[in-house]
Amino acid sequence: DRATGKGLRKINRKGQGGEEYTYALGVVLDEDRGEMFVNDHSARKILVYDLEGNFKRSFRHKEGATYANVCNFDRGNLICYDGHVSNDGEANEQLFMIASKEDGSITKDILIPFEKKILTDIIVKDGNGMTWGASPSNHYPVIPCFDGFILTEASSDTIYTYSLDCVMTPFIVRTPPARSMDPVVFLFPSIITGRYYFMSALKREYDFDKNEGFPDVDLMYDREEKAIYKPTVYNDDYTGGQEIDMKTRPVSGEIVTRQLLQSDRLVEDFKAGKLKGRLAEIAAGLDEESNPVIMLVKHKK
Repeated sequence: DRATGKGLRKINRKGQGGEEYTYALGVVLDEDRGEMFVNDHSARKILVYDLEGNFKRSFRHKEGATYANVCNFDRGNLICYDGHVSNDGEANEQLFMIASKEDGSITKDILIPFEKKILTDIIVKDGNGMTWGASPSNHYPVIPCFDGFILTEASSDTIYTYSLDCVMTPFIVRTPPARSMDPVVFLFPSIITGRYYFMSALKREYDFDKNEGFPDVDLMYDREEKAIYKPTVYNDDYTGGQEIDMKTRPVSGEIVTRQLLQSDRLVEDFKAGKLKGRLAEIAAGLDEESNPVIMLVKHKK
């Protein structure tokens, strides 16, 4: 319930049946239609439920594709990103498309020009013939942004905006070209506001022995000053300053991001006098066993 935050119902359709999902990579909510679109990544299909959790229909991903990112485009369509990569490190050339909410048929392919395909994933084979892969966690190919989307194709040096009337416009052009660097350094946007563009410069390297890699640097471009900074953003309801993660994927054109605040930590910080404002009011009614608090970050009006 949006007024009280109280849970209204629980929905769990995970399973092996035809009306169930095996792995929910993401959920797209369409309140106008009263439907939820669950992206079953492993089964390469999307299952549609009403807001009570009742099954309505399902449809397959585009043939040969595996949707790694799905967002609400308009009343009749989803916008999808194909993240399919084979064990041999092969990927489809064009990855963005608009798909019908009714049957998954492709309404439009979105073609982003580039000179040479560059994978974000790193695929290796060991001496026993086993294939290992790693993917950067903060790569968001489709980002809701105001009344449209930001599209990031790692193989292109241009990041684009895409409007609801299907007009693609250059947004950011990076230099030097990614293909000229070894190892490649990607530029991945995350949160975009009217003035500030939050991004990561991420190096394409991974140590499989240590299970660590993809080192990145946080960046922020200030449109008014025409300058780039390394940013730190704080939650103003913390007296001592508590950082907000600005590398998460935006939820919608209205909601910039959301953060999960654990209740036991909030209770502890409240007792220590570290909270103020609305967060202090919420924490005053919590205990260590309470559900986490979801903080929504929205654009200033």
